[in-house]
Amino acid sequence: MSTIKTTNISHGSNSGTANMVLASDGKVTVATGKLYCPGTIIQVVSTTKTDAWTESVSEGAFSAIVTGLTTAITPTASSSKILLTGFVTVVNDVGGSWGTGIVLCNGSTEISGARGASSGSRSLLSGVGETGSRGSCIPLNFLDSPSTTSATTYGLKVWNGHTGTQNISVNYKNGDDTDDNNHYRATSTLTAMEVAA
Repeated sequence: MSTIKTTNISHGSNSGTANMVLASDGKVTVATGKLYCPGTIIQVVSTTKTDAWTESVSEGAFSAIVTGLTTAITPTASSSKILLTGFVTVVNDVGGSWGTGIVLCNGSTEISGARGASSGSRSLLSGVGETGSRGSCIPLNFLDSPSTTSATTYGLKVWNGHTGTQNISVNYKNGDDTDDNNHYRATSTLTAMEVAA
């Protein structure tokens, strides 16, 4: 058996710039975005929103993009997929059994593949939760195919499932926010992972 000893490996057209560095302890360092095998996670970006947010939303409508809960990623190849994961703590001020929901967006445009199938006049959502008295934590998980190497910003809008205009809040309940330990502040998170295809 033969052994090749080296510390750097580069492509012949790479002007001597190492693509891989082999350390004496056995670790292998690869330049950012260069390890490209199908299924490999190439990069991860994540945003966690810890502050409170509220918007008045009409019956069955969506809010604007939730401020502070967006994440931008620049794919290294147009064939890459983007795995979006996270959760949103969302509340409809009306309480009771009226729902709240979310829809994933690319920029300000709802991602059609991340929504339910069209059915009459029904709202198409990425996720939904019952409000109850304290709100819902709605999980999200979607594999997007943006087909670009340009910076892509993901975010979400919230939905009002009540028959009238209501305040929809993220990370707290706007209509019941007494300053004591029976009331809360929560977090919401959106993570984007580039997956080699």
